[in-house]
Amino acid sequence: MAFFLKWTYEGGEERCGATIISESWLMTAAHCTNDFATGIVLLGLTNVAVTYQRETYRVVESVIHPKYNPVTLENDIALLKVATKIHFNEHVQPICLTKNDLSMTQAGQFALVSGWGVHSVPDDTFDFMKDSPEMREQSAEWNERNSLGDGQNDDEKVAYKPHVVLKRLSDNLLNAKIPIIDTAECREKWFNEVKSDGLTQICAGDLQKGTSKGDSGGPLQVRGEDGRWYQIGITSFGDESSDEAILDQKTNPGKNQNI
Repeated sequence: MAFFLKWTYEGGEERCGATIISESWLMTAAHCTNDFATGIVLLGLTNVAVTYQRETYRVVESVIHPKYNPVTLENDIALLKVATKIHFNEHVQPICLTKNDLSMTQAGQFALVSGWGVHSVPDDTFDFMKDSPEMREQSAEWNERNSLGDGQNDDEKVAYKPHVVLKRLSDNLLNAKIPIIDTAECREKWFNEVKSDGLTQICAGDLQKGTSKGDSGGPLQVRGEDGRWYQIGITSFGDESSDEAILDQKTNPGKNQNI
């Protein structure tokens, strides 16, 4: 996992995720390269504030998918070329890719998302949330939904506590295990903006688990039968219209670009 820091021609600063695919190239979301002037990728780190973990590489070129649509975010893929070859070690390795990932993108399959984006924390870290009837009602509703089916054993069920969304990006690399969501179900949420073929875009998310602002360009990974993690998608976009939408990505799934 790479931390991609971009500066725009207007002097703005934006951050995204990326993954290494070779000694000279990384992969990210195309929308992460909008108005790209210059940038760097930081490798081998889990906390962006810890400087000794970093390996820094200057990005000298970005190549956007020729069929990228900035309105619908179809083909939301871009490549980043760095100035010098990446030094591989225990903590810096290229991602595994596969030509045939059909079996890995089926609804119900669990995948891993990673990033330094906006996230949530349990409400007991915030005193003003403890006496909130709205959050108590939300917690009761989620616990009831969690207890209904979903193929879970009693030992696997989780008691959902009310969460609050922090309005800032994370310094620490965060991970979440989330299920892939049926394409037809996802199209209903996104008013058919998601392609119906189930091959170009992948929806995924769960209660209090998913992606948000700052996670774009990061990987959607699935563990293969050989035990390796394979990247099958790139974090593209999601519903950030409300805290509720961010917290309940089982109902409001994030969209990933299939690669």
